[in-house]
Amino acid sequence: MLDQFLSTTAVFFTTKPLGMNHRILFSICCMLVFNGCSNNESQDVGSTYPYLKLNGKYVYVDANRKQVVPGEYDEAMPFRNGVAGVSVNKQAFYINKEGKNIFGTTFQKVKVFKDGVGRVKINDRWGGINKDGHLILKTEWEELESFSEGVAAVMRNGKWGYIGKDGKLLIEPQFDKADDFKNGIARVNNGSASFYISKDGKCWKE
Repeated sequence: MLDQFLSTTAVFFTTKPLGMNHRILFSICCMLVFNGCSNNESQDVGSTYPYLKLNGKYVYVDANRKQVVPGEYDEAMPFRNGVAGVSVNKQAFYINKEGKNIFGTTFQKVKVFKDGVGRVKINDRWGGINKDGHLILKTEWEELESFSEGVAAVMRNGKWGYIGKDGKLLIEPQFDKADDFKNGIARVNNGSASFYISKDGKCWKE
């Protein structure tokens, strides 16, 4: 794929300025390459069918610009394990590869379905649903980041803390900034102070 991309871009950069059709094809080639180089979790419809904005709407297409997932969307996200988040007329929901609203309901907003959790916004608060569409994380957070190592950063009253997949608070919201956990630790900030924290709440400076 990379060789095809390089040969294609070589043609683009050695000929006359790109027309609209060539710019569209070039954009698709870029998305295919970068999706193909991403982690295994992204090796699904999103890596084969990038979403492309045409006439103000997003559609899922193949390398020949043929639409392969039904529907036109105001917002579109990558597919993960056969599921993608989209939005139409300010109503957000999750679709499958047939373009069907798989849970039969809509939300204020949704985020990429990742690690078995779909983050959804209801009444200005974020929570999470599972692959069956059941609410597993109460919609009580101002912000809810994706899970990493079984832990997700959450915001309450403008401060960040962490919860587990059961929704229980592991670390009370108290930080101005909170990164994802990697190898058992996460970087957090309070003002200009930056330090690391473990899942049991122990902190130490960088």
